[in-house]
Amino acid sequence: MKKFKRILLIIIVIFGIFAVSGCKKKETEQQRVEKIITEVYKTHRGTFIMYTIDDIVFDYNAIAAITLLNKKGYDFDLTKVLAEELVVRHINNAEIKSENDAFKLMILAKAYNLEMPSKVVDYTANLTQASSFYAYPVILSLIENFKNNDALLNQILAAIPTVHTNDWFDTDTAAFILATTTKYDNVDKSNLQTLLDDATTVDGVLGWDGKYSASSTAMALIANTSNGKMVSFSGESNLADALVKFYDAEQKGFKSNLEAEEIDVTFATPQAFAALSLYLLMLKGEKAPNLYY
Repeated sequence: MKKFKRILLIIIVIFGIFAVSGCKKKETEQQRVEKIITEVYKTHRGTFIMYTIDDIVFDYNAIAAITLLNKKGYDFDLTKVLAEELVVRHINNAEIKSENDAFKLMILAKAYNLEMPSKVVDYTANLTQASSFYAYPVILSLIENFKNNDALLNQILAAIPTVHTNDWFDTDTAAFILATTTKYDNVDKSNLQTLLDDATTVDGVLGWDGKYSASSTAMALIANTSNGKMVSFSGESNLADALVKFYDAEQKGFKSNLEAEEIDVTFATPQAFAALSLYLLMLKGEKAPNLYY
């Protein structure tokens, strides 16, 4: 009987060790991602959004990610990076000449919790066609936010099953469209997902130059996370792990490709910041966090 109790005690202890190890592993993954996100924000927030010669320049993916993180309880105060009055003046003076202009103004207004400018809403309502397939994602985001242009929405959704046949169509565009069509399960998007999956490996996503690209990997992670998908490889590696391979801990930013010596603060770093922000929220229980809605 004593021997049986001893064996039972050993089994309980071993089970407890495995249980604790599992909890630590999950917690460590969250901490790892939070650490990278915080490092990148503190180092590069001044390039994520900046004031230059009477204008504001910002990366919409990074700013959208910061907005979402703040809504989920984090404290990345953009007003300490760029004063609200400068943003208000920029929005009031800005001209909308393209879909992208309207989209960026929408992202900026939401980031500073400002009233949405009527010119952005009206521009969206009055659009009759997209300037090109590259504009599909930003138009889809605008319409989803304002719900004021069903005609153009239906036109774009009808084009999605064959959009990949356009010249110069790439994985980044496929990912962006996938991230802005999460509300439309009735639309066949298998062409886009297949294009993305075929370019994805344990080392990331291949870019236009045939090299593994941090930007393309980030956009793929944004697309899949927005649709509630966790892309995993053999073992315990996933798409977020592939993206982290591009991270330079000393420069606290992301290289454009694995062979690069310097980080890319224009594209790779803000896009990777945004992608890991969504991944972090998924780790914390969000089923399908989205940057653009």
